[in-house]
Amino acid sequence: MRDSLFSEEISVDQQYDFEYPSAIQSNIDFMTRIKNVIKKDGYINKNHKNILEYFLNISEGEYRYSNSSIGYYLSKGEGKSKKRNNRFSLDEVSSSVRALVDLWFYLRYYARKGDLLIIDEPELNLHPRNQRLMARLLAMISQAGISILITTHSEYILRELNYLIRLYSVWDNVEHDNSLVAGYDESMLLNYQEVNVCVTGRNSILVPGYKKKTRVNTLSKVEIDEYGIKLDSFNDVIDEMNKLEDYIYWGLE
Repeated sequence: MRDSLFSEEISVDQQYDFEYPSAIQSNIDFMTRIKNVIKKDGYINKNHKNILEYFLNISEGEYRYSNSSIGYYLSKGEGKSKKRNNRFSLDEVSSSVRALVDLWFYLRYYARKGDLLIIDEPELNLHPRNQRLMARLLAMISQAGISILITTHSEYILRELNYLIRLYSVWDNVEHDNSLVAGYDESMLLNYQEVNVCVTGRNSILVPGYKKKTRVNTLSKVEIDEYGIKLDSFNDVIDEMNKLEDYIYWGLE
């Protein structure tokens, strides 16, 4: 019975030509060409090594290609694994480590000034601390001359971007020995005039071919100033949760 079902699955697969979305197919093609990609250094490695060094704060190790496979090499330090050479295959590491492998190889070997780097939800599989570091890393990449386009549902990334925008405006007044701003430097600060944010939603717009405005799913531009991104959809949810927390912890006693 099992063999019969398995045969039917194979038969069904052979009847259709399955295609991946272009972004996923491009990613697959990139990884299959990795042995050729690593033959030369990319723009970031040549001119902005600080970005790769900062990347290691998130990954806690680097990736290398050898013997037809990608290995993850854990950064050496107190409390690290005693496994010889600290090398792990991608089958042995966490989803967060696997999620970063493409970005590492892109930055290390392939990136070029003027590129457009698109990342769908860079927060996936990352601890909140690393989501904040990811926002800073993306800002550094942007400052190095590579345009960034991301989609995100992460409050941590949004807040961190707001901090980077605000710090850009007040950097000269910052007390740099204050532990609260430790870890920030000018290479990751963002000029709000160089940032654009849009949200998805249903709005009434004038659709080509129609005489009246029609309510459709669309992108709406979000207001940004030197204080950050004005995104009410996130703030409203946070306010609602704060009110609920106050009620269940303090209002019911």
